Amino acid sequence: MFGVSQVVFKKVPQWTPPKELAYAPFLMSIMFLGSLYRKAFDADWRSKSINAMAAAGTLACFSIPLLVLLAYLGANLKLTDGPLRFGVSHLSGLLIFGLGLLYLRRPPRLLVWMGQISYSLYLFHPVAMILVLAGSEHFGIFGWHLSVYMLVGGLLSLLIAQLGYKLVEAPFNQWGHRLSQARS
Repeated sequence: MFGVSQVVFKKVPQWTPPKELAYAPFLMSIMFLGSLYRKAFDADWRSKSINAMAAAGTLACFSIPLLVLLAYLGANLKLTDGPLRFGVSHLSGLLIFGLGLLYLRRPPRLLVWMGQISYSLYLFHPVAMILVLAGSEHFGIFGWHLSVYMLVGGLLSLLIAQLGYKLVEAPFNQWGHRLSQARS
């Protein structure tokens, strides 16, 4: 779907949706690949059918950014908007994910903690961004290097996510488990 849609968007530019929608089929395939890897992991890698689907999905997910990158570098074909950025960033992300699967049998505590608060981080990071922007505007803090604002926003995001997890997410998860156990 992703490849066909990119060709159509090149031929009929007025049909081109925002990049977030145009890349959705590819990004969804990566999400489903993660789900396949989870199923394979839960089955202790003994299910041949799940392993075969995960292998096929891996090949497909890696081949798309690789094809985009090679077409651009080899023939200057722009199969996506920003083919160099698309190819390099997605291949890098997939490689990091793959290396993590191979080498992180027992992930570091920091990664476990970040996984634990990831939903709260997803939900509340815009709050941290707004606070950093409002704070820098209110206190007249301008002209610093972008990395300073990113660091402050990142740390504030982690703090807010931890609070959100401890005060909202974890208690409501426990409450939900108690309710479902009581019903069964």
